[in-house]
Formats: sequence, structure tokens, C-alpha cells
Amino acid sequence: MRTIDNQPEDIFLGGWNLVLGAGLILAPWYFGFRSEDIAAWNAWITGATILALAALTLMRTREGEVYAIGAAGLWSCAAPWALGFQDAAAWAHVGLGVALLVSAGSWLWRLRDLPASQKSAQKSAWQTAPPAARATPRVSEDRSACRPGTRTPSPRS
Repeated sequence: MRTIDNQPEDIFLGGWNLVLGAGLILAPWYFGFRSEDIAAWNAWITGATILALAALTLMRTREGEVYAIGAAGLWSCAAPWALGFQDAAAWAHVGLGVALLVSAGSWLWRLRDLPASQKSAQKSAWQTAPPAARATPRVSEDRSACRPGTRTPSPRS
């Protein structure tokens, strides 16, 4: 699973997804479909899911989170037909769902195209270091400084 440490444009996408999630939560009141229980509850649950996923992606973006945001956007687009609501509720769901799909697609594009130097290491620095760097340091062969009662010569003598 690919992961990136976020650059400013990734933080913008995370913030944009937060705005889209909040928009979906507020849509029942703004577009006037609060009385349609199925549409309103779907907007609240999907919006809360998007808010949680977008909050996770603010510091570091993981590929799985982006796929989940895309899946939530796809569900938001399909929900009017799957759950049978229409008019303002359908337009709000489809519009915000398309925006989420575009956002997730651009994020996946960035994950795919980033150079390896900008991607987070999937392994620790110890695992990715060349074998010569991983070797344990050798102890000096001159052990006279380690014996009790021996003095180390000063550098000025």
C-alpha cells in the first residue's frame, strides 16, 4: 500500500474533502430535503464517513483511505437510484459525489506519479540502508584504553 507524506497540494485535497463531507452533512438543510428521512440520513452518514476519512489524510495519505473516499463518492452518486430519492436530494448527492470522485482520482494520480524520494518509506531506515551502512561498528583493536589503571595519552604529549 503506497503512502505519501503530504505536500501543500495534498493538504489542500484533504481540506477540500473535509469541505465536501461537511457539505454533504449540511445538504439536507441547505437544499431542503430534511423531511426525506432516507435521503437525509444517507447524506449524514456518508458525509460523516467522508469527514473521518479526510481527517485521516491530512498528515499522511494512504492509498486505502483514498480508495475509501472514492467509494464513498461513488455511493453518493448511486444512492439516489439505489435508495429511490429524487429532486434536490438526488442533485446534492450526485454533485458532491462527482466532486469526491474527482478529488480521489487526482489523489490517486499523485500517488502513482510521485517520485520515490517523496513517497514515505514503507520500511524503516535500517531496512532500506545499504548493507555496508547496516554493519555494526567495529571496536577499535587498541584495547589498552579500556583496561583499568591505564592512562590514555593526551593529544598534546
